[in-house]
Amino acid sequence: MPEFKIYSTPPPPPNDKKPNHTEKNGSKHNQFATDFLEKLKQNPGDLSAVSSFVKQHEGKVFKAQDLSMRVCDLSGTDYMGQKYMLDSWQNLYLPKKTKMEVLGAVDNYFGLQLVVLVAEDGHVFAYEEERMFLLSSSLPELIKNGIDENPKIFEQEKSDEEDNDLSDDDLSDDDEVQKIRQRTRDFVNSKSEEFADMLKFF
Repeated sequence: MPEFKIYSTPPPPPNDKKPNHTEKNGSKHNQFATDFLEKLKQNPGDLSAVSSFVKQHEGKVFKAQDLSMRVCDLSGTDYMGQKYMLDSWQNLYLPKKTKMEVLGAVDNYFGLQLVVLVAEDGHVFAYEEERMFLLSSSLPELIKNGIDENPKIFEQEKSDEEDNDLSDDDLSDDDEVQKIRQRTRDFVNSKSEEFADMLKFF
């Protein structure tokens, strides 16, 4: 079964054994996260537990079956001090407003940073360049079965006000705007192809 794996550093060898890890449900995870994961088994969307875990273990490396990330809150990401980014993740990407807590970050993922979030319904997401990837239905599920083979992707919805601020006719003759639009289209297309290639590779 193909797997999409997210590592900020090269993954460990298949038979690598480290004393700070424990086997559970066929997956490895750090011992310090055991109690936290037990809480999320009872209530996958316990955001207060997520917040407490992050405060207690900030800076530690959390390793799941397909995921290696640095535990941190928003201040430990590239969006430090930008609370509006968390607001946008909660309000502008999913079909309905959803409270979220930042669980950590995957640094240097193809030169970018992925922000890992847990939602109030327990779902685990990764944010990267105006896209939200649904990694798993819950963190315990992520530990047990890894990242979903075909992660669902959510993109930011534009409001009617944004759409109506400037019409296409107003901008169609602006060469600079056209260049920006083309660069944006090229970037989005390249990221889509890259993500699909990663899924096929694993």
